Formats: sequence, structure tokens, C-alpha cells
Amino acid sequence: MSKQEILSWTQRVENDEEDDQLPVEFDWTRLEDDWSGFMLFAQQQLLNSSTKLRTGFINGRLIPLAARADFSMSQTMDMFKLVIVTLPRYIDAPSRLAALKMAETMVRRDELRGKPEGEADVSKMGVSEQIIGWLNVEATRMSKSSG
Repeated sequence: MSKQEILSWTQRVENDEEDDQLPVEFDWTRLEDDWSGFMLFAQQQLLNSSTKLRTGFINGRLIPLAARADFSMSQTMDMFKLVIVTLPRYIDAPSRLAALKMAETMVRRDELRGKPEGEADVSKMGVSEQIIGWLNVEATRMSKSSG
């Protein structure tokens, strides 16, 4: 390897390492105003190569957010798709379990809407039905692509 090739390689490695050090903070007070920024930030956190950081973000931020925040159906499905679409990339059980727990939290919250043990004064949005519909579309797409 020439000196130039080595220098080029070290710069690429440094850039790759910098990509792993993506912004670790998001201005949570702007969540409603900057949904696309939040989704980009969340995607970066979910695709982080560190299991500890990834599961910490899901368990510490996303699950509590899904359990309490008053999202629209569109926002709820954005979060569901983000977590589920990144799921196959996880080779570790803690990340997979955290992603599934996130999805379960979203469904459970919606199923308790309009019931005394949940939010009695709001109507169910139909998150389960939307997820089943999404899964149906994905399964159909996959079965067509596999022949």
C-alpha cells in the first residue's frame, strides 16, 4: 500500500467512526413541530451499531413515548414501521425484544382506549387493524417477489 492509499483508508475509517457518533440528543420540546427530524434522529439511534445505545433508546425513550404521547394514527404507524423495519438488522436478542416490546406497547395502549383501565375518554384508533393491514401488504409483496 502506498502512503496515499493508507491516508485515504484512515480518513474513510475516521469518517465511518464519526457516523457511529451521530447526534445523541434531540430537542424533545420540538417533537410536535419537527416530526421528520425526530424520525431521522430515531432511525439513526435504531441503526446504531451499539446494542447498549440502541436498546437504551428504545427502552428509555421510545417505549415511554409510545405509552404516554398523544400521537396521530400516522405518527403511530411511522414509529411502528421504523422499529419493525429495522428489526431484521438486529443480530442480538435484547434489541429484537426491545423492538417487539415497543410494538406491543403501541398496540396495548390503543386497545385500552375507551376502557376504564385505559384512557376512558378517548376512542380507539385501530392500531392493531392498521398493523395487520400493513403485515398483509408486506406478506403479499414478499410472496410475489419470491415466486
